[in-house]
Amino acid sequence: MNHESSFYKFMCDTLTFCLDLAGLEWKCPHPIPGEGRSYFTEEYGDAVYRHRCAFEEAYRRMVRAIPSKVFLEPVQIMQYLQNGIIGNFNKSTVVQGLFKSCSLLVDTAIFCFRYHRRDLVDGCFHQAIIYLYEEHVGVLFEGDTIGVWQDILITGKQFEYECCPKSMTN
Repeated sequence: MNHESSFYKFMCDTLTFCLDLAGLEWKCPHPIPGEGRSYFTEEYGDAVYRHRCAFEEAYRRMVRAIPSKVFLEPVQIMQYLQNGIIGNFNKSTVVQGLFKSCSLLVDTAIFCFRYHRRDLVDGCFHQAIIYLYEEHVGVLFEGDTIGVWQDILITGKQFEYECCPKSMTN
């Protein structure tokens, strides 16, 4: 089985699900490489969606500091996503960093949709998912992968409940 394909499908399914919850319609515009299996669950998607607001203040600061016209360029969005992904793995386990990165991607996609820049989601997010896998998550799939997806789903949900205020998880 191609683990990178499964991961890519998982990320696209998570983003599609969360954007749908936000009232935005999006489907992954890039073909999924190879034959990946979907490990996405709605429970994980719900947890990511509830956690997404963790980045809202960062967006407000960013928008105040950089005009949206400048920020909403492919190079700026990619730099923002890469820096955010790197930060998500500092002092976190790989599965926690993945969960936080899913939330970051959802928040950033919603931000892009607000400014009618769906094209950024279609283009930059493909690159961000590949970067996330190659630089941070691929290590999970180097050995025995039987329990990896279960760990991702369970740890993501547990992490979400530990880090989010009760009002966000109800």
